[in-house]
Amino acid sequence: MRLAGPLLFAPVFGFVLSGFLLSGQPTQNSRSNERELSMEKIIQEAGLDLRNPTEQALSKVGSLLRIEEKKGIWLAAPTPLAIGQDTDATIYGFDFYSTHDRPGRYFKDSAVVVVTRVESRETFANLVIEPIEKDPDKPTPEPDTTPRPEIKLLQRFSIRLRERLEELPWRTGTYLVDVLFDNQVSNRAQFQLTAGLPAEKDPAIVAFIEQQRAAEGGPKELFPLPGGSGKYPNYRKTEDSLPVPSGVGIHLEAERVSVYKADAQSVLRGSFRLPVPAAYYRNSSGDGSATAAVPITLVIAGNLMPGPFVAPLRVASYDPIDRKAAESTVTGQFEIDLFALQETSKVPQTYTIWAYSGTARSTPVQAAVITPEMLK
Repeated sequence: MRLAGPLLFAPVFGFVLSGFLLSGQPTQNSRSNERELSMEKIIQEAGLDLRNPTEQALSKVGSLLRIEEKKGIWLAAPTPLAIGQDTDATIYGFDFYSTHDRPGRYFKDSAVVVVTRVESRETFANLVIEPIEKDPDKPTPEPDTTPRPEIKLLQRFSIRLRERLEELPWRTGTYLVDVLFDNQVSNRAQFQLTAGLPAEKDPAIVAFIEQQRAAEGGPKELFPLPGGSGKYPNYRKTEDSLPVPSGVGIHLEAERVSVYKADAQSVLRGSFRLPVPAAYYRNSSGDGSATAAVPITLVIAGNLMPGPFVAPLRVASYDPIDRKAAESTVTGQFEIDLFALQETSKVPQTYTIWAYSGTARSTPVQAAVITPEMLK
């Protein structure tokens, strides 16, 4: 996967002097008797204008996150944006963490940004920060295992989405943005992309855009395609199938460790309950064939070579569908051989796997790959 485009990444200005470097006991929360502030309230209280952010407002957001003891990765996005007027989409982020929570792991090396366009169920991912090529002749230092006191750090970053994700479609719709780091996930930032001022003034343009959006097509063939001599992929319910989520969502289960060798398999099982646009309905004639090719995208990050690896799937649902409806909620199960997917890596390491479809995002599962030599 080709990585391209710059990222703005910097520690909070006045890092130590402003109190963003903390150690020892947690800071006394001055709001302990008040209702906890949400990220939206923090942005509002800081007076942060995401179209024209000032250093003062960005620093105040960081201060409030520290005061509220809101450890985690936090994102904020300007919305709405207009095609032709807003040629960039810059997301602002804050990473507040304890060194005890991340021994030997660095955000700058392996954090992943994921963007989903809800209407078309398209998902794209890349590293948050462009990696720096390492000198292959330079020896890797031994890890420092000396016990250290807990240190709390807050660092700030920004991501120009259209530079980090060159294939990101710039069409009207709703975009959701996550940052993944190991098993951590940020809050979800959202922005609307509109047609801009001309459409706001001309009702005919508004109607035309809505018609085009409703007619937006999607691939209707299943992928990976079932059949052949292998057992996988399988889209029918079996005794090993995961229960279908009670609400909208995706469940995953992976083989924790697999040996990569000839004819080996690494099975990922999933189940789902998802709203599917009419563009993904299939022409089932009541013969038991799939009624929908449900778009689900796997985003996979490794702990040594992060990738990320992005694998778009179209899995089968056999639920009855009202073909006159613009969208139907369907259920199903799937079993996929990860080794058989061209988009996935087989490098020996531990992988964290997420699944996306529209507004749905699974909880992560881990799957490690080892070689036969590692067993000797």
